[in-house]
Amino acid sequence: MPEIANALKILIILACLAWLGRTLVKRQSGTLHLSWAIFCVGMAAVLAREVWGDALGAVEPALRIAGCATCGLFWVVARALFRPGARIGFAQIFVVGMIFFPTIFDQFVIVTGLDTVMASTMLRLDNLQLLFSSTVLVLALWEAVAQGFTPLSTNEQRLRVAYLASAGLCISTCAIVLDHGAAQDLSPELVDAIQAACAALIMVTLTAIILYRERFPLPVGKASPAPTRANADESEIELGLRLRRLVSEEQAYLDPELKVADLAHRLNEPEYRVSRAITAGLGIRNFNRFINGYRIEAACAALADPDRERQSILSIALDSGFASIGPFNRAFKDRTGQTPRQYRLNVQSQPQGLAAE
Repeated sequence: MPEIANALKILIILACLAWLGRTLVKRQSGTLHLSWAIFCVGMAAVLAREVWGDALGAVEPALRIAGCATCGLFWVVARALFRPGARIGFAQIFVVGMIFFPTIFDQFVIVTGLDTVMASTMLRLDNLQLLFSSTVLVLALWEAVAQGFTPLSTNEQRLRVAYLASAGLCISTCAIVLDHGAAQDLSPELVDAIQAACAALIMVTLTAIILYRERFPLPVGKASPAPTRANADESEIELGLRLRRLVSEEQAYLDPELKVADLAHRLNEPEYRVSRAITAGLGIRNFNRFINGYRIEAACAALADPDRERQSILSIALDSGFASIGPFNRAFKDRTGQTPRQYRLNVQSQPQGLAAE
């Protein structure tokens, strides 16, 4: 059994390195791919320590620190998978940092020979690390359900259920049962095999989900009801819905010179009321963000269309309602986390699979 478990771990290490190489070769710099690449480094580090142990010598402390990325980045990966336009902000950096810091501190005091003197501090930091690690694992599961299932396609719902089932099973097995439950009643060989199986399940599931997400990214700024501000009245909400119908059904967003005044004229409403309907009634920051949401959605569809793979990105930008390539690139990166070229490569490099609904 130990040989089988080690063989499985080595396969997972190779898969992690393959993902890292793919990310570097394709120059994928979005939140999802960067966080997933770091997660893979952490996973490979953890498994390398389990397979080769003391034979790693001086490299072992560095791998111990790198291994913190498995837990630390899991939440960030989940946010990027299930939250459109998710970015790494202060909260994520702080939480991830609090997972890494205790291990870095432990390795420092061990190397400097201060571990006996700093034993109590190390214990407190380890407990703090456990608290943050447990929190991010719960948050990683929460990301899949935070925005609800009702407006999602059937395929997207199945995707999230598969993620919750596999991640929930692995987290409950490794973090609850093996670390704090019945592990003492199991043989070390069986525990090792279970942990290897959980790592394999996580890698297979997340690999499938990431490949699917590359092909069918969550739309950002999609024309669906947005959260309204608390101080919006019914007339502003109703006008906001009229505004959505006008822009969507008549494709008003394709006009690169479109202004608030143009929409106000077509709706026979004062300009200030249309602006208020966007910010209060629809809960969208401003007019440009509202219109660009439709334009980016149209551009995403064009970039994913194999019949238009020879069409230039500039041409697609103009067809989608942008006046020039600069604002298009900035708006596209802001909404999707990828450049238009990266998006097209990611989508069209995937084999035909699960169809969007």
